[in-house]
Amino acid sequence: MIMEIGVDNCEKLSQKSGAVLVAYLSYNGTYKQQLKTLIEVSELFRESLTIYVAHETSFKADGAAPGIAGTPTFILLMDGEEESRLLGEADKGRLIKFIHHNVPEYAAEPAFRNGLGAQHGHK
Repeated sequence: MIMEIGVDNCEKLSQKSGAVLVAYLSYNGTYKQQLKTLIEVSELFRESLTIYVAHETSFKADGAAPGIAGTPTFILLMDGEEESRLLGEADKGRLIKFIHHNVPEYAAEPAFRNGLGAQHGHK
């Protein structure tokens, strides 16, 4: 599931339980591709991972982003705490590896057990 988030409700992410991926994106030439990639990743992880997209215009307006020096930046939160960051553009495979590396139990997701992950080079 993907939801848009603005600076006015970013602090609510620290109250979320489970895994949350926050994507800080710019409206530039790669925006549509990054959003498409996030949609594909959300379909693989379904309800076990919530993805939020924060647009550069909303978080740079008042400097509220948590140490975001550039975009795209992906922050993985576990139970409201930052687990890890991924900097720069990311294709589907890179995002999946990032999530699996930081939350290994997600490798057991049904889509991966049924061979979907193997099609994309993941086991």
